[in-house]
Formats: sequence, structure tokens, C-alpha cells
Amino acid sequence: MDRVPRGEGLKPAMYPIDSTGRDARLDIARGIAILLVVVGHAMDGAQNLAGWNRPMTALLVFIYTFHVASFFAVSGFLSRSLMERSWPEFMRILGVRIVWPYALWGTILMGIHFGLSQYTNTKLLSFAPWTLLWKPASVTWFLYALFLAMILLKALTGRPVWIILATGVGLVVASYTIPSPLYLRFIGVFVLASQLDQTLLDRLLTRNMLRICGITMLGTAAFAWQNAAMSTTGFPGLKFVFLPALFAGPLLLLGLCDWMERRQVSRKICAILALLGRRSMPIFLTHILFTAGARITLTALGIESISLVILLGVTAGVGIPLAASEIARRTRVSVILGWR
Repeated sequence: MDRVPRGEGLKPAMYPIDSTGRDARLDIARGIAILLVVVGHAMDGAQNLAGWNRPMTALLVFIYTFHVASFFAVSGFLSRSLMERSWPEFMRILGVRIVWPYALWGTILMGIHFGLSQYTNTKLLSFAPWTLLWKPASVTWFLYALFLAMILLKALTGRPVWIILATGVGLVVASYTIPSPLYLRFIGVFVLASQLDQTLLDRLLTRNMLRICGITMLGTAAFAWQNAAMSTTGFPGLKFVFLPALFAGPLLLLGLCDWMERRQVSRKICAILALLGRRSMPIFLTHILFTAGARITLTALGIESISLVILLGVTAGVGIPLAASEIARRTRVSVILGWR
């Protein structure tokens, strides 16, 4: 699901393949995206602290306009080989890589949330794991949406391209026009990205197109500032005015990763970001425990410095899951934990 076979579509000049068979730039893109996810949640948890201001709200809204969409875009782009599998093999892979981690970590996160409700920003009145069938717990909504996106795309495989594209566009539009789960738009992004091949992606990552994306994201930043005076309850950045960022953000992110490789930006930076991208699953599933834990601990100690809460929250939210994933890899329990 996250490997790109050599010689199948991705040209070394644009997307170099490393020794493990992975696309380095897509790993870097996911690394940046997961870092933004952790930053966003650390900031979101700090909103109730004294000193929170409008610039921070604007930054929070801006991050939320594209960071999760970037994950769905990259996943959709890499999904083609998986769609060629038979239905039994396809479902087996989804069971291991999506269903199991969703069930396991959904139950764990729900249990922890219920047990610590007196300390968290939101309260959970009961522990009911069976509700995961229709109501994802915490950050596991991402896996829930990804599962639905995979099933939908598999069902559409073999249909005319225009039907697949129309479905993707329809899902995105529907999420803004009718009451619907927020992840419908991300499923739409996934479906649309699945139709990209290397030639089309090259056309989208031209200098002129990236300039347009850059201008779009500048406009998005302006709208984020305008909306910063409003409540950010729920998932910030979902208003219709942020729709262009749903597409411009991921493209600009890929363009940035391409530029980093071409200009040979610090190899250490690229290596760290690529590592985060490869370990994005354990970070995504567990970071909320450590960002919240850092905030709760600091608050209990009487420390309410927003910058310190965010900094330590991000450090813990990235560093601890990264260390845990390395231990899991070395002890060969990654599959059991759903971190494969």
C-alpha cells in the first residue's frame, strides 16, 4: 500500500526510489504532514490556556486546511497496485493494515479517554467499544475513512475514469452542501488522487502550477486570519472558503519535497522527515496520548506557558511514538500493534 515498485510509473528524475523500494519524496511529504498533525493537536489542546491569541488560532486553522488532506492524497496516489489485487487478498491486506489497528487503538484510546475524562478537554460518559462500528474514537476516524475510501475505490475499479472522477468530486462537494461526516471530503480527495499517474502528476507540479498553489495558500492564510476570531470547535478549516486548500495544499507540499531533494537540502533533515513518514502510523495512532499527557502534566505543575506546552507536547507526541515504533520493530511486534 505504501511501496512503489521500481519501473512502474515513477521516474527517478522526479521521484527517486530508495534502496528499500520506497519513494523518498512521498515519505518526506508524509513526514511533514504527520508533524503538522501533532503540532495541530498540541495547539488545539492549548487553546484553553491563558495567553492564547488570534495569530495562533489563525495558524491552527491554516494547518487544518490541508494536513490531513495530504495524507489522503498520497494514499490515493499509491493505491493503484492494491486495487489490482483480488477481493479476498484486498480484504486480507485491509484487515491487517487498517481494520486491526482501528479496532485495537480505537478501544485503547476510548478506554484511556473514559478513564481520564476528568482531566481532558472533552468528557466521555461511557466506555462502549462496539460503537466503533459507526463512531470512530479520537484520531482513529482517519483509519475509518481510509477503509471506506479503499472499499469505494475497489468497487469503482474498472469503471470509466469519468465515473471515478465524478464520484470523487461529488463526495467533496456533498461534504459542503449536506450534513455529513467531515471525512467525506477526504474520501473524495483519495478517490481523485488515485487517478493520478506520473505524467499527470508531473504536469501538476510544474513551476506555474506551484505558483498558483502558493498564491492559493496565501489566500487561505488570509481567510484563516479572518476566521481566527471565530470558534475552532471541532475540526478547524472545514468552511467552503478553504476548499481550494484541500487540493493546493497537498500539491504545494509535494512540490516542496521535490524542491528539497533537487536542491539537496540537508540530508539529515530529509532523512528525519522521511523516517517520520515511514513511521506515520504509530505516530498518528498514539501521539494524542502524549500531547495531552504533556499538557495535563504541565498544567498540574502550574505551568501554563503556551509555547512550552506546545513544544513539549510536540516533542513527546513525536519522540515517544517514534521510540516505541523502533522498539516494536526490533522486537517484531509491529504487526500485533497494528503499526506495520
